[in-house]
Amino acid sequence: SLLQEISTLVPHCVGKSSPCSLLPVMHSLLLLLSLLCSVSSVDRSKFKSCDQSGFCKRCRAVQPGESGYQVEVDTISITSTKLEALLVNNNNGVKFRLDLGGQSDNTFRLKINEAYPLKPRFEVPLVLVTQPEPAEISVISRDEKTIVLGLGETSKAVLTFKPLRIDFFSGDNLVLSTNARGMMKFEHLRYKKGSAEAVEGGEEEFGEAEEEPNMWEESYGGHSDSKPNGPTA
Repeated sequence: SLLQEISTLVPHCVGKSSPCSLLPVMHSLLLLLSLLCSVSSVDRSKFKSCDQSGFCKRCRAVQPGESGYQVEVDTISITSTKLEALLVNNNNGVKFRLDLGGQSDNTFRLKINEAYPLKPRFEVPLVLVTQPEPAEISVISRDEKTIVLGLGETSKAVLTFKPLRIDFFSGDNLVLSTNARGMMKFEHLRYKKGSAEAVEGGEEEFGEAEEEPNMWEESYGGHSDSKPNGPTA
């Protein structure tokens, strides 16, 4: 760090007659002062806190418990490299597509997205340098509650149907759990309650139980952000 550099240079320079011996110290001090000034000059009012952000408040409000998401067992389809199935959120009837596939580096790839979105969801491009190379999976066991997939010699994934939960193992060691605490939240694209589109699409009959704040528009610092298809966190 700069402070460590200064503390090292100062004793070295003490007693030296050369005027250049303190030059690195002065440069370091000036740099440190400029950084401190930059930090103190940040206008925090231009940045939102979680309490001022709708999606942050909604997501943080989710509490551990039994998840409303479950696998529709009769939609499960298994190929040589992946499992596909539909999920349903029992709180609103919205369905999602689950893809769970094996990869050549002995890992699983899990992807969940809306099954029937109003329009394609935005996916960040160029996240991966190349597309993952698929690898063969096998069904180790299956019953009315779970299905266990194997990958390679040691990796396996345990998919629990209701409530949705996925546990990933390396040998007998649990590496990662998905939705283990029942806190999954996926905000689907929708029409505004009361609109003609919502009535026509049946959303009025089986919609959200409550209307949470900032779902359709947020304002901050004089700017407004409208959400014609609702929140999408």
